[in-house]
Amino acid sequence: MLRRIEEGFVIGLGLLALGRDKARSIIEKLPKHDELMRHGELERSELKKKITTKLSGVLSDMGFATRADIEDLARKTGGLAPKAKTG
Repeated sequence: MLRRIEEGFVIGLGLLALGRDKARSIIEKLPKHDELMRHGELERSELKKKITTKLSGVLSDMGFATRADIEDLARKTGGLAPKAKTG
């Protein structure tokens, strides 16, 4: 009887050690903080590009002028204001 209790105790210790070793192994395989930050920044950058591209397309489809459109128009009409004042 005492032998079985002792065996159970030893088996329990073995399972505990195995669990600890397994947990340590899993933790060692996890990416480090720097690597997680780098991946996070990359994902955020890619998401920002996708949102910007999609939003630009939607605004263009709705007929909104782009900054380039406005700058081009200002360049083309830049000489009209002085002529209108003198005219």
